[in-house]
Amino acid sequence: MNILSWVCIVLAFILIIAGFCWTFLYEMPSAPINKEAWQEGALRGDFWGGHLTAITSFAGTLLFLAGLLFQTSELKLQREDINLSRKISEKQATELEKQTKIAKHQSIVSQIIEIANYCNNLKKEVDVLLDELPTMQDKASHIKRISSLKYRILACDFSHRRLLQSDVLTESEKELFADMVDSGKAGDDYELTLKE
Repeated sequence: MNILSWVCIVLAFILIIAGFCWTFLYEMPSAPINKEAWQEGALRGDFWGGHLTAITSFAGTLLFLAGLLFQTSELKLQREDINLSRKISEKQATELEKQTKIAKHQSIVSQIIEIANYCNNLKKEVDVLLDELPTMQDKASHIKRISSLKYRILACDFSHRRLLQSDVLTESEKELFADMVDSGKAGDDYELTLKE
């Protein structure tokens, strides 16, 4: 495209130079230049003017065509830049979506592990309180405390089950985390299993 533009520009200037050379070298009166020669040249002025106008008009058309070709080439480059920018944007959007999924996944896994640890600690506390119950004098407050802890365990279990319904977890992870609260194992053990 650019080569064709430069060819048009060179042709236009060759035409202009050739026209002027033809007019002034071949159409000018030959020596000796006297009054009659100038009068003859003046009579031929319209002829020269017409030829020069035609040549410059054609050269102008070639220059205009070269300008259009340059502009077309620029527009093509701009279109390629826009397409490249669009591809980069799509790639960045895909990467961002992937990173968002990873961050969401890590957040849910850490929440599940945290809830499991908290629930297991509550169960251990309930076991300790149940062991101490026969020796306690104020059994009513002790039983009330155990009931309160059991409600917290139920709330933990509910939160745990809800988090397991997340679409970012794989089926194997759901199976792995499903019995975490019921098993009484610490969530850190499961985290190590996941890393392996």
